[in-house]
Amino acid sequence: MIYAGIGGTHPRDVRVEVRNLELFVLPKLSRRWCMLDRASAPSGRHFRENFSGDAADRGATTIAKQSTLTLLQADRVFHFWGERVSLPKGGVAGVYVQYEARMVPARPGGSLTGKANYVGSASADYWKDANAPAGFVGTFNNDVAIGRFKRLSERFRLFTMNSNAWPAAR
Repeated sequence: MIYAGIGGTHPRDVRVEVRNLELFVLPKLSRRWCMLDRASAPSGRHFRENFSGDAADRGATTIAKQSTLTLLQADRVFHFWGERVSLPKGGVAGVYVQYEARMVPARPGGSLTGKANYVGSASADYWKDANAPAGFVGTFNNDVAIGRFKRLSERFRLFTMNSNAWPAAR
């Protein structure tokens, strides 16, 4: 997820670029880490900052071959994801998520003159129903974990989350 930091503005000349979202799990049975999902250009939507209600697609979002670009809005958070995947049989002993993000000029050749203050955090959700609609956190899904928040910069930064607990596979 990408949030506006405290005191951050939303300059029209700054976009956020996200790429290489990856989900790894440590199955209890094999005890060997495996990648369950990879999205070079993850899908995403803009939600209210407190995630109340459903998603709203305010802000321009472009999904390219190698990344996703979006223009953040003052009252929204950009939440993005890969595919919903099934857990390995026997349960999961660990979860690891990573992605890269940075701020980029909205126009080619532009500069980052605005005072954007964006922070990112990696996370994962446990879905009770693979076909449930997005939004309504706590109704159809719960957090696996939320990683440490870090500021975005002009260079790609790696954002990570890890957890040693996840509900058992059904």
